[in-house]
Amino acid sequence: LGLGDLEAPYADELIVGFEQQILDNTSFELSYVDKKTRGLFGDTCLNNTWMLFGEGVPFDYDDPSTWTNANQCADFAVANISYMVRDYEAIMFKFESRETDWMHLMLSYTWSESEGSSDEDASGGYDEPDFDVFPLTFYNKYGYMADHREHRVKLSGYLLLPWDVTVGLDGWWSSAGVYTVTADCATVLAASDAALDAAGITDEMFSYCQHGERWNTDIFVTPRGGADGEDSYGLDLQLSPVQRQPDLIPL
Repeated sequence: LGLGDLEAPYADELIVGFEQQILDNTSFELSYVDKKTRGLFGDTCLNNTWMLFGEGVPFDYDDPSTWTNANQCADFAVANISYMVRDYEAIMFKFESRETDWMHLMLSYTWSESEGSSDEDASGGYDEPDFDVFPLTFYNKYGYMADHREHRVKLSGYLLLPWDVTVGLDGWWSSAGVYTVTADCATVLAASDAALDAAGITDEMFSYCQHGERWNTDIFVTPRGGADGEDSYGLDLQLSPVQRQPDLIPL
């Protein structure tokens, strides 16, 4: 495309772990993970020279003279877009106790934050309007990702009871997921002032939709992942008899 070579996306990862035996067949593990994904690529308007070449007038949300002219954006280029990022950080604790004959228990807890501005991968980043028209498709794009859960707990294992009966369980719980509140720009531009106020559409958002009018896209009313969903959980229990081999009688 005349823009030089694309570089492969990459992730800088830092993983530190510590494991300690505290009793016979019982241990705990503590880990820290920090992962930053960069070099993601997609298509963007050729008018975004400040993003493609690092030259031209710096963009400014408050200065319309720096905005991409949607009506003149007929051509696009695929490039490594510095505004497409993903950040993940987690602290994980795991406890495991394994008594071979009668019990096995594993408990884990994870605190994490999953943030970023794009969940596209190399196979799906070219048919989306992300990062095409500034500021419409740039506004409120960084925030919590769809896989963000601040807390996760998992418990699994089995216990051998008297009477040769085994109880097994597999359970998990995670704190509230997140979702993003968006508004279709065509609807925004046709709505009444009362409807816009009720939906939380500001004059700034209306102006961005108006500027990118020919773009069939949404505007992020809240930052990505700015609204809380619900907790999620699951539990499987199993009760089963133990099949033992009969004692052998000597001849």
